[in-house]
Amino acid sequence: MGLAIESGTGNGKLWEINNDNHGVVKAIVEVQEAHISHHDGLAYSVTVEDAGPAAGEYTLYIQNTNSNLNLVLTTIRASNVDANVVWKIHNVTGTAAGTILTPVNMNFESGNIAAANCRGGAGGVTGLTSGAVIHEWFGGPAYNSQIVEFNGALIFPYGEAIAVEFDAGTGGKVAVCAHFHFIGD
Repeated sequence: MGLAIESGTGNGKLWEINNDNHGVVKAIVEVQEAHISHHDGLAYSVTVEDAGPAAGEYTLYIQNTNSNLNLVLTTIRASNVDANVVWKIHNVTGTAAGTILTPVNMNFESGNIAAANCRGGAGGVTGLTSGAVIHEWFGGPAYNSQIVEFNGALIFPYGEAIAVEFDAGTGGKVAVCAHFHFIGD
């Protein structure tokens, strides 16, 4: 039997130390987006379809309009009817014009609305100037879907934006879904 020490908080609870002098601990581990959705109601999904995008068209635009929190893009799923589609994600500037999209809160009990400017759909998003290409991938065969995971690494502060570009393809129907959440510094 190991040794037990007091927690140090005055609550009378003990912390077990095993025979190897290791503290015995238990932890609950969860994905950050799941934690933020459950506890803060600040995780969102936005989806857009375009029946016939032109090559070079921005299909989805997301801008952080939250002046207090950073927007973290977790994943993007892009689906294409045609084969050999090329997708790119750009850091963009400019004034986006296009159909307004309303992100859905992934915690249905939360009434929080996403502080994000999202646009896309038929005709794409215009008024943008491309900066750096953040990521590029190929859509593969016809009727394919690709998931791009950023694992919490793609973070943009207030005012920053990205656009998903239908870079090359023959213009068959596409769909793009993005998951994002907000965090403090």
